[in-house]
This record gives sequence, C-alpha cells and structure tokens, in this order.
Amino acid sequence: MENRIDILRLKVELESWVQAAGWKMVTWEITVYFEKHGAGDLLSPLHQEPDKSIKRNRQRIQRAFNCHGYQYQAKALALAPYILAAMPAERRARLTAPTSINYLASLALKECTEAVNALLLGSEPGRLQIEIDEAINSLRAMGGGRTSRHR
Repeated sequence: MENRIDILRLKVELESWVQAAGWKMVTWEITVYFEKHGAGDLLSPLHQEPDKSIKRNRQRIQRAFNCHGYQYQAKALALAPYILAAMPAERRARLTAPTSINYLASLALKECTEAVNALLLGSEPGRLQIEIDEAINSLRAMGGGRTSRHR
C-alpha cells in the first residue's frame, strides 16, 4: 500500500479487526477518528444520537466494502484513510509497512514472548512447539529469511 490503499487488503484486515473487537467498537473507533479529522457526510456524527449513529455508520461501512458498483467503491476509497488511521497500530503496520524492520521486530518480540510464556506456564508440548516455530519464523522474517550458522 505505498501511495494507494489496497481496498481488498483493507477489507480483509477490517473484517479481522471486527472479529476480534466487534462491529460496535470498530465503528466507534472509526467514527471518532472521522469526526476529529474528516469532513463531509460519509458518517453520522456521534453527538446527536450515539447509538443510532453507530448503527448507521456500521451499515455505511459495511455497504462501502461489501457492495459492488462505482458508488460503493468511491465511498470505500473515501473512508479508507480514516479506517486505516483508526486501526490498532499492529493492524495498520501489517497493511502499510509489512516488510519494515519496525513491524517485523515488533512481531518477533510478540512471538518470542508467546513462546517463552508457553514454556514458563507449562503448555502442552504440541502447543509449545507451535509457539517456538512461530517465534523462529518471525525472527527469520526479520533477516529476510536468511539463516546464519554460528560456530
């Protein structure tokens, strides 16, 4: 997503965010960011009737990303910068800078922490191995997939 936002990838990440946090929370975050930085009438303001605005805005966001046609594509493109900015940092980085050392390092730290926690907390061997493999893979990604041999 260098200069242009890839709407399909944004839609997938948005759906993942919704699965984790729920539509109400995601819509709230997007609407708050839109109100602070946006202009126009793409989303309803929260100050009038918050519950109704959240419901309306959820429907508008869903239509923009799930319906076909030029009108909906234009709305998705207009909403995209606000959705991207409202996303949690890890999700935003996965879309905007998936190969940056900062993103890869934060992912490696997360995966290594999960592996250490699995070991210290006595996870079953299969789960522990999965966590260790994920940690190793994330460290390899930081090095561009290179392997080094130390003697």
